[in-house]
Amino acid sequence: MEPLVKLPFLFLYVLSVHIASIRPQPPVAEKKKALRGIREFIIPRAALIGTICVDIAAIVEITLILKQSISPPEADIRSLYLTPTAVVGTLMAMATGYIRYWSTATLGTMFTFEVTIQENHKLITDGPYGIVRHPAYAGSIIGYLGTMLYFLGPGSLQRATATSAISSYFWSMLPVGLVLVIILHWRRADEEDKLIKNQFGEEWGKWAKKVPYKLYPYIH
Repeated sequence: MEPLVKLPFLFLYVLSVHIASIRPQPPVAEKKKALRGIREFIIPRAALIGTICVDIAAIVEITLILKQSISPPEADIRSLYLTPTAVVGTLMAMATGYIRYWSTATLGTMFTFEVTIQENHKLITDGPYGIVRHPAYAGSIIGYLGTMLYFLGPGSLQRATATSAISSYFWSMLPVGLVLVIILHWRRADEEDKLIKNQFGEEWGKWAKKVPYKLYPYIH
């Protein structure tokens, strides 16, 4: 398949990542944070770091695609092309962008990257929060899995550039890092549930009974 066909999907993927990574509110002051520790240091910064890495990878991929479209790929550079895996990865990224945008729009000023209880904090139970209790985290995990599909599948940047020990090592770290971030989000959802339950008591209990799933309907 013509390499240039992949460019629109790459554009949609990168755009979706940027939408999903938008910080809707300024960072919360240290004294107002409800949770602290290494996890709380990593998660707010993961979106920025991930977005920068995606932008760099996209620039490299665009460069290689344009070079490949002009002349046959060099012997040490494997072909970049669109595959069903890349399409699925792009769709997952788009789903992430939509879910996180919907979540931030529903919570408004109460959506922050840091966990905090604000003055006059309200328990929001409509929109995506009427489906699962932590939709933004669910969307993020979908996006991380989509990233692995897009960048590690057939015809991907990883397959085109993993021609040395150094590049192979770099790409092997991607799934390790993504799995770590997924675990951190998963555990953070548990901590947030405890915090919100303590804050809202019976109101939280009614919501949890109505919306029993933390991340995905009928799964968790």
